This record gives sequence, C-alpha cells and structure tokens, in this order.
Amino acid sequence: MKINDNYLKEQLKHVYWLNGGACAGKTTMTKKFFNELGFITLADDVSKYRPFSCPIEHSSLQMPNPNLDWNNWFNRPVEVYSQWLADIAKETIE
Repeated sequence: MKINDNYLKEQLKHVYWLNGGACAGKTTMTKKFFNELGFITLADDVSKYRPFSCPIEHSSLQMPNPNLDWNNWFNRPVEVYSQWLADIAKETIE
C-alpha cells in the first residue's frame, strides 16, 4: 500500500524525536516537555534490547555496561564515539 507523503507529514507534524549520546540531556528535555508543555511521551531505552542480542554480533548494544571505566567512556575520541553511535543504531534496527 502506498501512502501519500503529504498525509504522513500532516499526521506526524507534532511528533518530535530526541536522540543523542549518553548524558546529552535527552531525559532532561523529555521531562521538561512533559511537565512544562504537557507533551505525551513514549520512551525507548536501548538497554532493553540487550537480553535479546548476541554480545558477539551486537557488541555496541552491550555498552555502556556495569564493568565500564567511565573515564574512558566519556573521554573517547570523537571518531570512536561517532562509530559507536552508528553501530548501535544499526544493531537496534537489526
């Protein structure tokens, strides 16, 4: 079935997606939208996919984990962080 793009644009014009890396402020902004503006929110946490993922095939979904060195996690080079974001998006879709 083909859906008219204009129809979708009209139906989704009040839908906002918040995404970003760890500690980017996603939860803080979502709480503000909910509390101050009365938005309805739907949460999706990547960590809920971990029990259904293979650590070898989906290594990015396993991070961050309880054994993580947080200094190393937050002080990674931009290229490493960007690759992790790309990998976790791909693994989540899989």
